[in-house]
Amino acid sequence: MFMISLGMEIFKDITGYEGIYQVSNFGNIKSLKRVIMRSDNRPRTIPEKIKVATEDHGYKKVGLHDKDGIARTYTIHRLVMKMFVGDSPLYVDHIDGNKWNNRLDNLRYVTNSENLTFRNTDTQFKSGHPYVYHDKKRNEYRVYKYGPRLKTFEEAKAKAICLYGPRQ
Repeated sequence: MFMISLGMEIFKDITGYEGIYQVSNFGNIKSLKRVIMRSDNRPRTIPEKIKVATEDHGYKKVGLHDKDGIARTYTIHRLVMKMFVGDSPLYVDHIDGNKWNNRLDNLRYVTNSENLTFRNTDTQFKSGHPYVYHDKKRNEYRVYKYGPRLKTFEEAKAKAICLYGPRQ
């Protein structure tokens, strides 16, 4: 697999689109410079550029055309995980709850159950830690897959770090 490093940003060829598109660990999609034949058999040069993503249900997505001109749409977070971690049937979780932050260090694979739990981090349970949830109605904190509710964020964060380590 061809890789280019630009400072801290690393680009990798997207499987099935080698020589056409690359994805970076920062969540950018790049269309590579190439020459294609138009329908009238004249060559056309496609310049290298970062593709602009569109939005679908809060997630960034991008349309890619293969060598035969067939288009397919992908979510960027799924492309980043597939190319840098490997493909998985698991869900991709945005650790900080921001669906537009597709940096590799903000993504992780999770089960459906974990995904449903983490989904609450950007609504009523937002606390600032991916495993700690604030129950506003009871003014208590809870830690993912830990039974007792805790009175302070500091207690809950300490328990989450003990169970899961620092932010993953």
